[in-house]
Amino acid sequence: MKKPLFSGVCTALVTPFLDGKVNYPLMEILLRRQCDAGVKAVVICGTTGESPTVTDSEKLELFRRCKDY
Repeated sequence: MKKPLFSGVCTALVTPFLDGKVNYPLMEILLRRQCDAGVKAVVICGTTGESPTVTDSEKLELFRRCKDY
């Protein structure tokens, strides 16, 4: 059996918006809270309903920033 990539919780994070644009600084705060709580994995643009309202370039930017964080 393969070793799992992680164990425990994988949080589906909301994408925060401000004035109709993705609020990247607040996304980092949300990520920090998850890290501080011991969460090992997060889902970005996955299950909280924002996926159809975020452009492809915004999604890619979110993925890049979250990965870098």
